[in-house]
Amino acid sequence: MNCMKKIAVYGKFLDLLRLALPYLHKSIWFNFRYFPFRQAVRLPVLILSKSSLTLGGKCILDVPRARFGMIKLGQNFHTNRPDTGFFFCNYGGTVRFSGSSSFGRCCCITIGKKGVLKVGDNVVMTYGALIYAYHSIVIGNRVRVGWDSVLMDTSFHFTKTLAGGRSRGYGSVEIGSDVWIPAFCRLLPNAKLPDYCIIGGGSIVNKDYSDCPTHILLAGNPLKIKKQGVYRDFDDDNAES
Repeated sequence: MNCMKKIAVYGKFLDLLRLALPYLHKSIWFNFRYFPFRQAVRLPVLILSKSSLTLGGKCILDVPRARFGMIKLGQNFHTNRPDTGFFFCNYGGTVRFSGSSSFGRCCCITIGKKGVLKVGDNVVMTYGALIYAYHSIVIGNRVRVGWDSVLMDTSFHFTKTLAGGRSRGYGSVEIGSDVWIPAFCRLLPNAKLPDYCIIGGGSIVNKDYSDCPTHILLAGNPLKIKKQGVYRDFDDDNAES
């Protein structure tokens, strides 16, 4: 059995290396640009599709030991949609990874000059998901984000009042652990979700729901608790018609 497990591990390693080879120069650039040598030499970040990279600011691995390919950028999730490339643009902020994560093709991660993005362990974002971290975005462990969803902590603009005041224009986004954000959702400034939360597809989240109980389904406009005592088991959730 141990021999079979080793063969399976080596097989996965070789398959991952095959996918990464066409973009290996960019992976090497990314790793040695950001990480200390003892981490960078293991190539913990792999670029797996054509990409556009702006490598400013900081990128930090908060893990005991870096592993080859633990963070995958531009992974093919077989969505049968055109690959327009993966975008990683850090204009001076800080990205912190606390474990493994996978970002699909056509995703875009943008970190502003003062932005902070924290990504937990075992996080998956599929095709076309967008992150705009110009203030603070925190993603917990085992979070899943579906197609074309957007996480943004800034409006990029503010509004003024006739009395002379103005809006802030930004606010932290905090996502608990074991959260499912399906396709076409929008998490806007001040959005906060508790652990074991599911939100309905296409939902807009712009308020703090962190005081809500865990294991809930939030849906509607505005969002309301539709079900309690529910969660997505990421290890046993394939639906077949």
